[in-house]
Amino acid sequence: MDFLNIGTPELLVIALVGLLLFGPEDLLKAARTANGYLRSAQRMWREVALQLSTDASMPPADPEPDRSAMSPTPPSESTPPSNEPATEETGYGP
Repeated sequence: MDFLNIGTPELLVIALVGLLLFGPEDLLKAARTANGYLRSAQRMWREVALQLSTDASMPPADPEPDRSAMSPTPPSESTPPSNEPATEETGYGP
């Protein structure tokens, strides 16, 4: 038996030290509490893994088109022409 690189002799020493420190009743309570925490952590990990696999399997959403370079209103034909040369707005610079 090799759990987290802990062999059988090390596991027996840990159990013996726990028995000496806590006693039989408190050792059982501590084991039940640890089991509850372990089950809770496993349940949360499963939920996270399910959410990640669901997100990874969904196609990415189409990005919103960038309209920042577009003029806010199209020029009206009723606007009188100016004497300045026509320049095209590119959205880059002043």
